[in-house]
Amino acid sequence: MSMTEKEEACLDLFMQRLRELLESSIVKNPPKSLFTMSETVFGENPKTEVIFDGFKEEAFLAFFATFRQFTMEKEQAVYFDKVCQIVIDKCDRPELKDWITYAKTRWEKILDAPPVIGFEFEGEVYTNRKLLKLWLYGGRFHTDIDKADRWNGMPEMMRKDAELSVQAVTPKLVNCLVIVGTVIHWWREATSTRETVPQAPTA
Repeated sequence: MSMTEKEEACLDLFMQRLRELLESSIVKNPPKSLFTMSETVFGENPKTEVIFDGFKEEAFLAFFATFRQFTMEKEQAVYFDKVCQIVIDKCDRPELKDWITYAKTRWEKILDAPPVIGFEFEGEVYTNRKLLKLWLYGGRFHTDIDKADRWNGMPEMMRKDAELSVQAVTPKLVNCLVIVGTVIHWWREATSTRETVPQAPTA
């Protein structure tokens, strides 16, 4: 089934934004580890020490200015779910649709999973999805009054844990974007060579 001009433009923009992400310093030169942790439970000076070694804040915010477009429904041109649906509706290759289904399922599982640091505030347990929205709309890129009040009402250490969790989940979501980008390449640009497509994993 042929795509509309608007659908073609959406895929073009998705690939363009994805290339921008993959050229960023966050992807090309990631830290060796997001954090290190050392614990001493027994002894004369028991302590628990966490040393944060995450992404540089300025670089991460610059990266996220592009990355957030894939996560927000109102960014219709490159919104992850919309682009996936275009491929599912218009692609005539079942093996590619299987990869899109895998990427979508993985994306949802990642967002609905608990953060790398368990996060609960005012009796509410947060998933990665909820935490990401709170971080985005608490004043970083957008300001929702309720979310900003909640963010500002958190203890400083809890806000740091939230930022660490957002940083930790981001590479997993980027991997899903790469899968979709690869599918689009196989579908639109590699038809003449008909590259062999490996079987998609079970989600």
